[in-house]
Amino acid sequence: MIIMRMTIIAMLITTLSHAQQVTKDTIYLEWRGDKFFEVTETTLDNGQRSLNEKPVGDSLQALELYMTTVDKSFAELSHAARVLISKNAIIQNINRINNMMNNNLNSDIVSLSNAVLKDVIKGDYKIKLPDTELVDATIENLLLKYEDKEINIMPVGSNFIQFTYEDKVYELYRLGEGQYASIDTSVILIKNDKS
Repeated sequence: MIIMRMTIIAMLITTLSHAQQVTKDTIYLEWRGDKFFEVTETTLDNGQRSLNEKPVGDSLQALELYMTTVDKSFAELSHAARVLISKNAIIQNINRINNMMNNNLNSDIVSLSNAVLKDVIKGDYKIKLPDTELVDATIENLLLKYEDKEINIMPVGSNFIQFTYEDKVYELYRLGEGQYASIDTSVILIKNDKS
């Protein structure tokens, strides 16, 4: 399930960052002569089709290649899981820093983030809200304007956004420049190119 969500996020971001959208993407193994080939077929929305073939080897080599790939993928997931498991300790540390800033510097993380990132975050976005497809939206003055709704945006540093929609709070994490998503991908924000 986690692998599927990560794949969906990567595909969404890749698709949105190109002018042409992928309508079909298929990968399969084909046996030819004495070896397997990994064949990738991609079809774009303009009808353009590309075919890429990569020799994989015999059955044993194919098994070794794919088991190594799977093992590396689970190693990445294990790393991510260790971070998530220590989330409470990380939040406690952030709260400790915030309290010190409040008590000694008459400021806090949220106020500083809002002041510094207000202009960085504003602009036009593609957004996926719970139970919706991607739609166009604009962030202005830390409010996201979508249809007749105003959605509160609260950046905490440049890698985290607290996003409040219909009285529910979502935690959005930075995936890349202008790209944020909740862990369950129910909310995704992708800033449109400035070009």
